[in-house]
Amino acid sequence: MPKKKYGSMATVCVNMPKELLEAVDEMIDAGLFPNRSEVVRAAVRELAARYICRKKEEDMPPLLPGRL
Repeated sequence: MPKKKYGSMATVCVNMPKELLEAVDEMIDAGLFPNRSEVVRAAVRELAARYICRKKEEDMPPLLPGRL
């Protein structure tokens, strides 16, 4: 997948449990990501995509009567 080019970026400080940070570092050591920032950006992109998808589903009219 081609990398997207971003404009200027904001700096965000994140606190996380040691176990999660170790998992992040393992992904970097495995060559999946070049650094911690890329891991966090990928995780936020995934979460944002899920949120947008769910939001669109909620905005859709029901296909069948009584559909939640």
